[in-house]
Amino acid sequence: MRIPAEQWARLLSIPVFLAIWQLVAGLELVNPLLFPPPTVVVKAFFDYMLHGDGVAGPAGASPAW
Repeated sequence: MRIPAEQWARLLSIPVFLAIWQLVAGLELVNPLLFPPPTVVVKAFFDYMLHGDGVAGPAGASPAW
């Protein structure tokens, strides 16, 4: 069974995008404060959800609901 080129393009588009983003950010071709590498973004997301105040909002404020 052969996978069509269109399906390969769909399967590889996100990993290729992430790899290019990681490379560009790692080489600091863009400002890392504005465009951090995806590995940093994913790590910060999980740290925030596990240890941060994921629902509380900015500066530890209580949720409005």
